Amino acid sequence: MILTIDRSQIIKWLVFCFIICLPLSWAAFGFGSFYRMLTIVLFLVFLLTIKGKITIQKDNQSLILLWCLLSVYALITVLFADKFNRSLTEALGMLLLCATVLVFAAYKSEN
Repeated sequence: MILTIDRSQIIKWLVFCFIICLPLSWAAFGFGSFYRMLTIVLFLVFLLTIKGKITIQKDNQSLILLWCLLSVYALITVLFADKFNRSLTEALGMLLLCATVLVFAAYKSEN
């Protein structure tokens, strides 16, 4: 028996995982929040699923552009922050949020 899995179904489940695991952002460990680690893993699964070629739905292109600009701005402000470690943590959060937005923007709902 050969198992075939549709890529859109995998992306659908990844979006579901991002949403359902959101309460784990409050669970903090020595390495940071569990949700941050989960975001990295889910994004890597997303990249493997799409084989590195991100196809953004046309309706979501402006959303992606704005999030990417906001993430670049957050990274630039790290250089001028008084508390470098804290601002670096915030910038990492912005990058992970941008990765999450990429996954959501690649998903086409059936509405």
